[in-house]
Amino acid sequence: PSTAPITLPGIQPNEPISRNIYLHKKVVKKRQNELIPYNDCLYRNIYNYHYIALLDIDEIIMSRTGLNWKELIMGIRKNATPSKKPVASYCFRNVYFFD
Repeated sequence: PSTAPITLPGIQPNEPISRNIYLHKKVVKKRQNELIPYNDCLYRNIYNYHYIALLDIDEIIMSRTGLNWKELIMGIRKNATPSKKPVASYCFRNVYFFD
């Protein structure tokens, strides 16, 4: 997958120092802008993969039973309640590990 340079849309600042100050002051705008690269990733890869995981750099999905993500998803699908509608997404529980 290719990567695209990320800039803020509209009249928001894109010069690095101004952008940093702006995003520290405008936390709501920062959160809204975080959706842009997620959506870009999703729509550029939607037909290339069966699953796409959106994770921050400091996050990881760990299985307690399988050896890898494929086994994790296959186990979830096998044990899931049957539904007439296809599954659109999976949600994983957060756990924090503090020092």
